[in-house]
Amino acid sequence: MRKRIDPKPILLAALKGEQIPPGRKMGVVYSRFIFTRYMREQGKTTEDITAYMGKDRATVSHYDIKYDEEYEYNPEFRELADWFNLIKEQI
Repeated sequence: MRKRIDPKPILLAALKGEQIPPGRKMGVVYSRFIFTRYMREQGKTTEDITAYMGKDRATVSHYDIKYDEEYEYNPEFRELADWFNLIKEQI
């Protein structure tokens, strides 16, 4: 069985200014989707987000689209995004 990565510690570290690690495991990918949305809500531009994440514009745009899709259709992702929205207010 594949080892799952818990995205919560990744997101908490990102809120404190740490980089989101590279990787394709869903926990890491979900963290990128959610943190991209958070940065948009903070008024960051696409260029700011690409510089922070080390990704190109197309990838960041893809994260925006996938956030909406995952939130609508994936209960696991929705639960994580809702958790992050609650926790970001407390930090």
